[in-house]
Amino acid sequence: MYTEEASTARRRRCPPSATNGLLCLAVSGGVAAGAIVAPSLDLAIGVKLALVLALVMVPIAIADLALFKVHRRESTGLKTPEQSLNEQDLARVLVKCAGFYGTLLCIACLYWAFPLYDSEYYKPFFELLAIGAPPILICAPFFFWFVDRRMVAPRDGYWHAGLLFLAKWRHVDLGELRIHALGWLIKAFFLPLMIGELAVAMRWLGRHPVEDAFSHIVGAVSWVAQLSLYVDLAFVATGYVVTLRLLDSHIRSVNPFVLGWGVALICYQPFWSVISSAYLQYGDNIGWQDWTKGNQVLMYAWGVTIIVVKLLWAWSTVVFGLRFSNLTHRGIITGGPFRLTKHPSYICKNLSWWLISVPFISQQGPLEALNHCLLLLGVNAIYFARARTEERHLSSDPAYVAYALWIREHGVFRWIDHVIPWLAYRPPAAAEQASMKDADKPRVALAE
Repeated sequence: MYTEEASTARRRRCPPSATNGLLCLAVSGGVAAGAIVAPSLDLAIGVKLALVLALVMVPIAIADLALFKVHRRESTGLKTPEQSLNEQDLARVLVKCAGFYGTLLCIACLYWAFPLYDSEYYKPFFELLAIGAPPILICAPFFFWFVDRRMVAPRDGYWHAGLLFLAKWRHVDLGELRIHALGWLIKAFFLPLMIGELAVAMRWLGRHPVEDAFSHIVGAVSWVAQLSLYVDLAFVATGYVVTLRLLDSHIRSVNPFVLGWGVALICYQPFWSVISSAYLQYGDNIGWQDWTKGNQVLMYAWGVTIIVVKLLWAWSTVVFGLRFSNLTHRGIITGGPFRLTKHPSYICKNLSWWLISVPFISQQGPLEALNHCLLLLGVNAIYFARARTEERHLSSDPAYVAYALWIREHGVFRWIDHVIPWLAYRPPAAAEQASMKDADKPRVALAE
């Protein structure tokens, strides 16, 4: 039966993605190829990591600027070539530099103060920092000068941070300062963590040559899982580094919900080791390879399924290009796996844990297996809460609302909304109306 809602669903189109999916996929292929070569190079770990990040950053940045003209998007906050530049304001640029260097000094003090960062795990990050920090510190004033003349609203978070550090508090905009501070806090927490994980994956691949992937299905699963993690982390780490307005990859807003921060942070170290060991230890010594050992057909089918899920997981990150970040608004990704469903990374991640740990099998009997299943469901619930709080944050953008509503009608899991209606995405009424007008405008990806 014809209804206005059905008509609206037919007219609604999926908003364009902020990134070019084919470009990102091609770059990921280069990163994967480099993963086979990089571990064998006789270079310091910091140099290897710098090369990996450059392998992601350089081709995407060049293509974004030269081919896709991302610097001309309205979402950058930069003026178009037809608009006249701002008058040169050296004082404003110097205030921004004070904000930038002062922010870095605060972060350096945190790294120095917390014993956590003295551990061996974080050494690769500081080796990379020793390579990358000097050119960034030297080039920063020139970059601020270049961008400042082109900004529609040049008094940004760096300017307000500079006023704070220069004790000119009367003119500080606390809203702008909050976004600036939280954005850098997120970067300061997650970047060392991801670089450390990337170094671990790089060393693992160095100890396990590609031939291991062809030895047996178990070896293939392990090798592909590590390779996909390596590629995933290469894009994740690059996303935290490249938060530049010129590339339209800057932070627009930060998740304002305390629950959103809580459920996101407990999924990462050092919090996760405490939570998982004390409350959510859902596995025992039985893995998928043990359960399927007596049935070669099941073993290969199960193993191939894990490989597919792991590759989809990595693809869900790769499609973000330079725009990945937890807890921040950096645009809307609608291509790749996001064309099929919202939160494909969370879905694949949680599904892989069920496939690999097989919690429904236990050496201690069915009751213990039931307990493991309930505990893994608890982990799944954390990621469900992450997805919900992210959607609440992103729904302030009409482009995300248009995307979520389109997925509600066309996504591969749309049938679930009919079976369990309370799971269906429901945006604020005003946001839904605005999304119909703004969905076709080129916007940036919401990277969470």
